[in-house]
Amino acid sequence: LAQSDTLRLIWPQWQGAGETSVRSLLPELPYGEARRVYALGTRVLTALLPEHAGPTEIVPVSDEPTGEEVLVTNGMESRAQILAGIRDAREAIARHDAPRILTLGGDCAVSVVPFTELAARYGDALAVVWIDSHPDTDTPDTGYDGYHAMAVTALACKGDPEVLEHLPTAIDPSRIALAG
Repeated sequence: LAQSDTLRLIWPQWQGAGETSVRSLLPELPYGEARRVYALGTRVLTALLPEHAGPTEIVPVSDEPTGEEVLVTNGMESRAQILAGIRDAREAIARHDAPRILTLGGDCAVSVVPFTELAARYGDALAVVWIDSHPDTDTPDTGYDGYHAMAVTALACKGDPEVLEHLPTAIDPSRIALAG
């Protein structure tokens, strides 16, 4: 398949980053600025990659905090922003029939929608190798409220029920390998 068959999904989500981890990773910056470094990383990746002939979609994410990001609802920080991002990403992917999706994004959770969309298409022919410094297998009940740390749990359909109802399918846990 040619590169033009790949959807480039640009999703600068920073709202999934939990307050605790952001404060520990970038203590020298004010919290509001440190959290948006995830979106800055998306811009850097987008600028470094060569242009491609395929479709590009940008999932809209506000650069400015609304004050609701640190609200924790049912064990998840930034719930409203996360759910809006899931909806918008699914709509962006649905506009194309791309066999592959390259996701350039902010926090780890931007991988969930593309992987579950591809899993809906390819079924058991798809496996995920999750390469990260931590497994991202938290849930709203584990005491860590950042959705980025719940990404693999969501892929395996074991996470937050409200998030799961917005995803097209799940990936059998036996088809997910953790590395890192």
